[in-house]
Amino acid sequence: MKQSTILVLAVLLLASWGCQEPVDENKPVWPPDLGEWLNMESAGHNEIRDMILIPEKEVIIAACAPETFGTGLRTFNYKSSEWIETSSVNSVNHIFPNIDRFGDSIYATQFMNQNEPGSIWVSHDLGETWAETVTLPEQADPRCLILRKQGEQTEIMLGTVNRGIFITTDNGENWTQPSKTTDDPGIQCFARNTGNQDHLLVGTRQGVCESKDGGKTWEPVTSRLDMEKFLVVDIEAHPHVADEFYCIYRNSIGKAFVKRSTDG
Repeated sequence: MKQSTILVLAVLLLASWGCQEPVDENKPVWPPDLGEWLNMESAGHNEIRDMILIPEKEVIIAACAPETFGTGLRTFNYKSSEWIETSSVNSVNHIFPNIDRFGDSIYATQFMNQNEPGSIWVSHDLGETWAETVTLPEQADPRCLILRKQGEQTEIMLGTVNRGIFITTDNGENWTQPSKTTDDPGIQCFARNTGNQDHLLVGTRQGVCESKDGGKTWEPVTSRLDMEKFLVVDIEAHPHVADEFYCIYRNSIGKAFVKRSTDG
């Protein structure tokens, strides 16, 4: 994860913290200096691609690249300031680009490498144990995912770097693709509007696309950002404000920018 991505995530997380009720002294609090733990020697070269806060356990779970010491999923206890090995994930040689929480379950995507296919690792106990329980589409290289409840089922929307978007409601037994999809199959990230669960944005290697029907169809919205085609690094929705998004992207010479939308 690039420094600019970490900065925007930190701003959003801190903003969401400020919108909550006054802090109870008996409850875990956000660590005072996010940058301090990201530079700790025990985390190897800090090839952290994504992270998620688990306040119930006073930890942050980081999705990492293989250069990072230990496995691709690492847990940091921000009370004791130490990294904890995730022993149930045997994935030293894999890159984990994305991690997301849905209730008490956590889902992490793992890129394919030369010898093994990609996968989705799932924990139903807030990161204590992990298993590969989702069957992926054939030859799909997973990059990111986003989840929501559909009746009694959990819908997984998967973004791949080589085959576009897939959707399943039966843990991967059956996958469908949108009837109208993105122009670029290289999906980078998803974001869901806080005020409308059917309103989604997806970042690709060539810009941003939008869906207003829960991911069934997609339309490009790159022109709204007043830029030519560009690589989207990340998109985040404000956790408490409807229609507010933040987009991090890079232009053709590698310069990074952040744009904000307050009307979706």
